[in-house]
Amino acid sequence: MKKHSAPTSKFSKLTLFLILFGLAPFVTKADVHTVTFHVHSTNGEQSTEQGSITARLNDWVGELISSGDKVENNATVRFEANPAKGYRVSSWYRNGSVITNIIISDIYILENITEDVEITVEFEEFTHSVTFNVINGIGGRLIAEVDGVEIQSGARVGNNKNVRLTAIADPGFHVKTWHDGALWRFSTDTVFQIWNLFSNRTIRVEFEGLPHEITVEGGALGDNKTTDTITAGTVVTIIADEPEEGMRLANWDFSTAVTFMENTDETFSTAKFIMPSEDVFVKAVFELVPIPIPSHTVTFNSLGGSDIAGQTVEYGETAEKPANPTRTGFVFEDWYTDTNYTVMWNFATCIVTSDTTLFAKWTFDETTNIVETHEPASLQAFPNPFINEIHIADAVDFSLQVLTQTGAIAHTQQVANPHEIVNLQRLPAGVYILRLEKNGEIRTARIIKQ
Repeated sequence: MKKHSAPTSKFSKLTLFLILFGLAPFVTKADVHTVTFHVHSTNGEQSTEQGSITARLNDWVGELISSGDKVENNATVRFEANPAKGYRVSSWYRNGSVITNIIISDIYILENITEDVEITVEFEEFTHSVTFNVINGIGGRLIAEVDGVEIQSGARVGNNKNVRLTAIADPGFHVKTWHDGALWRFSTDTVFQIWNLFSNRTIRVEFEGLPHEITVEGGALGDNKTTDTITAGTVVTIIADEPEEGMRLANWDFSTAVTFMENTDETFSTAKFIMPSEDVFVKAVFELVPIPIPSHTVTFNSLGGSDIAGQTVEYGETAEKPANPTRTGFVFEDWYTDTNYTVMWNFATCIVTSDTTLFAKWTFDETTNIVETHEPASLQAFPNPFINEIHIADAVDFSLQVLTQTGAIAHTQQVANPHEIVNLQRLPAGVYILRLEKNGEIRTARIIKQ
């Protein structure tokens, strides 16, 4: 183990002469200063693995001093950093503060020392970035190794290290050339070697494929050919023929999987893809342009019953049967296409081909309307049966309706006189319902026309 001597004072010859001959009455503590120096450490332990530091008095060939030695006031000390292989100086510190006015990174000269000083040098690993990739990303892959260990593109590699890059071609491809930064390295070797790395490097490899045949049906290549021999990895453009009227391109059908380029896919009439490492047959598949299916409205007229929401139905489809409407004094039978109730609508089989209105058919509810809802004298309708006219007494301001047995309104009239005459000559003979209503009061009676 190296022995360290006790710190000593380093004085100039003039100072020693003055002391020896009594010309300097005394030398005070302020005339000497302690100089310590070492490699910066983050864990409190000093290490020389990254480098070392030395110091000399006054000039480049001056006397070496040790850390902890004392020097005279206003002395000059030259500090020199000695980085280990793969390292370089990152910072100098004086009494814990970063020194910024360094001219030569490995050298720091401290002049006119007037106080105790501590000088620290910090080293960092000297590395360079190594970036690598495959041009166009097709034809194979590229791996890189340092000392037998694989690295990723963009990794930092130590100074003077050797980097080995290996190109691994896909089936049907081989190395075409290497690019070293902006330089072309016209080599088809599968290995590219970087010796003694000293700067950032970007290495790219370009693969090229063997030629294969392509045939296009229902379209053509970009140069209007329908067949050609194209090198694998080349960008191929195909253009579909103009479709016949009423037709459109459905998709391109390929005999093998391909990689599309420039935001296109198998549905584009002009598509671009990478030629694979095998023969390709591609066919344009056309289909009929779909005809928009019109929609129609189905309206439900409940003829005095509760409201039923209409429906929008596509052409050729069936409407959905709604819940039955309700109507006081009547029973709902079914929906018909006309008010004469000649055609009943079958929701399971009838299809909608146009806007359609369906009408509710009602049957008079004998259980509620055959018994009149008033005292016998309250509704006076006579004669009953009648031939053409019926007389209504004591019903001023009532709304009058004459309904058929199915609930259809056959006649309406506002009663204006104490003795109102209702002319029903136009109605055919039969049984009818006479209905009077005012302010929520309802009077009904069954009348017969002869």
